[in-house]
Amino acid sequence: MRLLKDKGRRRRSDAGKEDKGRRRRSDAGNVCRQLDLSPRLPFSASSQASERRIPVLVQLRYYQTSISDLIRSFLKQHGLLLELPEIERLLFERQFLLLVDGLNELPSEAARRDLSRFRRENTTTPMVFTTRDFGVGGDLDIGKKLEMLPLTGTQMREFVNKYLPDGGEQMLRQLGKRLREFGQTPLPLMMLCSLFRATGVVPSNLGLVFRQFTQKLKQDAPVMDESRRWWQPLLQHLAFKMTQGHKQTELQLAIPRQEAEEIMTAFLRDEQFDKPRDRAISRLEDLLKHHLIQLGVDNQIEFQHPLIQEYYTAESLLEKLPHLSDEELKREYLNYLKWTEPLALMLELVNEQQQALRVVNLAIDVDLQLGARLAGAAKPEFQTATVGLITQMEIPLPIKMRLLAKTRSDLAIGTFVQALKHPEAHICKWAAEALAAIGTETAVAALVQVLKHPEPDVSRRAAEALAAIGSEAAVAALVQAMKHPDSDLRRSVAYAIANIGTEASVTALVQALNDGDYVVRGIAAEALGNIGTEAATETLLPALAHQDYIVRRSVATALGKIGNAAAVEALVQALNDEDSDLRVSVVATLGKIGNTAAVNALLEALNDEDYMVRWSAAEALGKIGNPAAVAALLPALKDEDSDVRNSAADALANIGNAAAVDALVQGLKDEEYYVRWSAADALTNINKATAVEPLLDALNDEDSYVRSIAAESLGNIGNDGATAALLYALNDEDYVVGWSVAEALGKIGSQAAVSSLILALNDEDDYVRSSAAEALGKIANPAAVQSLLLVLKDENANVRSKAAEALGKIANPACSIAAF
Repeated sequence: MRLLKDKGRRRRSDAGKEDKGRRRRSDAGNVCRQLDLSPRLPFSASSQASERRIPVLVQLRYYQTSISDLIRSFLKQHGLLLELPEIERLLFERQFLLLVDGLNELPSEAARRDLSRFRRENTTTPMVFTTRDFGVGGDLDIGKKLEMLPLTGTQMREFVNKYLPDGGEQMLRQLGKRLREFGQTPLPLMMLCSLFRATGVVPSNLGLVFRQFTQKLKQDAPVMDESRRWWQPLLQHLAFKMTQGHKQTELQLAIPRQEAEEIMTAFLRDEQFDKPRDRAISRLEDLLKHHLIQLGVDNQIEFQHPLIQEYYTAESLLEKLPHLSDEELKREYLNYLKWTEPLALMLELVNEQQQALRVVNLAIDVDLQLGARLAGAAKPEFQTATVGLITQMEIPLPIKMRLLAKTRSDLAIGTFVQALKHPEAHICKWAAEALAAIGTETAVAALVQVLKHPEPDVSRRAAEALAAIGSEAAVAALVQAMKHPDSDLRRSVAYAIANIGTEASVTALVQALNDGDYVVRGIAAEALGNIGTEAATETLLPALAHQDYIVRRSVATALGKIGNAAAVEALVQALNDEDSDLRVSVVATLGKIGNTAAVNALLEALNDEDYMVRWSAAEALGKIGNPAAVAALLPALKDEDSDVRNSAADALANIGNAAAVDALVQGLKDEEYYVRWSAADALTNINKATAVEPLLDALNDEDSYVRSIAAESLGNIGNDGATAALLYALNDEDYVVGWSVAEALGKIGSQAAVSSLILALNDEDDYVRSSAAEALGKIANPAAVQSLLLVLKDENANVRSKAAEALGKIANPACSIAAF
């Protein structure tokens, strides 16, 4: 176990000023330590330790009883069993950062009300929510909203070429303007690549991608043909029933396994199978092994992605569609948001235009936006009729534009092109945004023309739209737009070029390094780093001498992203720059490159006049881990700046070279407690026997965290001579020390520690008790059995668990019955 160094640290101003009694045991710190979820704080940020929180993933799809139960389930998965009152207290103490996933996946209105209540009662707990659509389930009055953008054209092409190194370009040519339709998220794009690898053909729409992929999947699975034949109808029925839920507004993305078995049993019974229950259990086992469903939390069945559930629901709806009356279709399906995406996928599979028109007309009766969404989902050959229902409406132009944008159909582009000529600028901006939403090559061509709009604000929207689409076809026009006198427009254009990020962008970005606006120059430098090609490297190197120091910093950071060894020589020269912030950036970049030449330059940087540069150099050398750096890092342990000393000690800890022991022993006497922390920590990694005596002295350090690390180091070294001092330290006033000492005694394994560890089983802190029980299990002395049996009744579940494990290791037959 590595001691987590966040929650145990005190602010520098409070060091040595604790009251004489034992400090209040911070359960939040214990939880954080147990989960090992928080990263180590940089030494200079120790004052922020109290602001560190434990990240907890709350998956709303598994909601059954309460949000607190979901938190408890997550902690349990990570090896910590907490009761609800403890969780409530940690929430009250603001110790959690909640990552609440799937607002749209809440199964019922009651669950949404419970979540809303939970948020009201815990307003001081930071929460980050994700949702597919704020239209589903409301937005809980969340003030700050961010939209996750779909993959850009460049990202889609990069994905395809990596997945299909031999056939990617051929597939992209077949896709043409449909690339954006298939590449909104990685899952359909992955399915499409898999299909193309097998067949060499691109299906005509997303619905057919799902259909052909699922039909092809696991066709060679070792199951009986009869079982395989029923996979599709069984999954369709299961998906439909889960989407249907128990109430009209309820959507289920995960259900208990028993419920899934019952759904399949009922289906097979209706299909006149004998022994439907047995067959259902068998078919479910086959599907879990070979298809697209899985066991989630608490033995719940779920599809591997919500899109897959939507696809199978769409197939089920397609079969039901001819038998549904208009009234049923509106009342049971079109009237509820949860059916929108399955209905859209279904329309991609509908082969009769009249049936598609029927669905869209009924949807328009229910909700105009729903009708527009479904109009654009119909097959392309039907969209003249379905989208025409929207274009023929006699409604105000702004409303019509918003509806047509929902269709994402090329047939709507003509309306937007006309709107771009509207005298009111806000109409033109809406048109540009709508073209961005459509995102096809036809839309790109229209947006390129908008870059010439006389109103810079409209042109800027066009540039932002082209950035989101990421089409290479726009690069030439964007380059021309870089000459526009409006700096805000040039910033948007530079960002668009950067987002496209292809080789064709490099020349334009190089020119932008000399733009009159510093933001444009920074965007260009960063973009060249993200492109990361040899051409970009060659372009960036001369810019290290740019007259603008902000450009020089951006260039250094960009070269770090590329990580090209060819950049080292120019970066070494930049270490002589008068701007210390640039030198810090250069040092960080050299640390990422990490070759011999970079290491030598970093060794020189340890003598820089600026402490930040020296600090960064020591940190970079520690990350590289080259033993050649040890000799230069040893003097840094005596640097005039305590932060540099601390960074040097951390670096030596990472390198772990025995030659550093003597210097680190001296570091145990540093005036700054956080340097002593790092020195003790470094000795933990080195495990040199000569460090035992100084570490024994460190058990008496005024800072509890130093004492804790010293105990841990002694445990790792494993010297039996440390036992006596550790036994004395077992009674330390700080629980962190007691915990570490008990662990150390367990690692050393001395029989002399047994009686003291038995006493520690009664410690007031549950983590000390837990650690003591674990240590007794490692020592395995039968004398501890009776005491461990009593601990099986401890109020803390984790302590009981460790006691049971210890009894198992001691292997006393009598105790195994009691533990059971």
